[in-house]
Amino acid sequence: MGQVAIYCRVSTDDQSCERQERDLRAFARRAGHRIIGVFKETASGAKIDRAERKKVMALARAHEIDAILVTELSRWGRSTQDLVQTLDDLHSWKVSVLAQTGLSFDLSTASGKLMRTIMAAHVATVENMPWRSVGEREIAAKISAVAACCSRASASSRLNSLTD
Repeated sequence: MGQVAIYCRVSTDDQSCERQERDLRAFARRAGHRIIGVFKETASGAKIDRAERKKVMALARAHEIDAILVTELSRWGRSTQDLVQTLDDLHSWKVSVLAQTGLSFDLSTASGKLMRTIMAAHVATVENMPWRSVGEREIAAKISAVAACCSRASASSRLNSLTD
């Protein structure tokens, strides 16, 4: 539980952040988080100069939030270099990035640092794929969610085997 900022981003003017906001509000409510603000913007994920994201980073830098909620990591950023840099900055301010898919980044641990590197590479791979349609992006998002579930299940089974 803690104070969180919700960050929603879409790439084009014909898209809406409504679903992201609704889903993230529910996610925060279930986890018992207090929402400090909701930040929405229409911008390419490859651009690092995004006004609303800068506002969220300012809250993090000022230690006004404990976490940033996003529907998926690609909503926060698609540039590998920027993603790794912002995750490192957030870590230095003790702020986590929590994706609705269940991924979190605790960069104080070796496994958190490894996940940061792996996810940054994944985002870069998705960014560079020549998408033909929004449907293909949706399929890729579902594949990412399934991979995250598999990762959590694997970690859970390893934890259970350690406690047996």
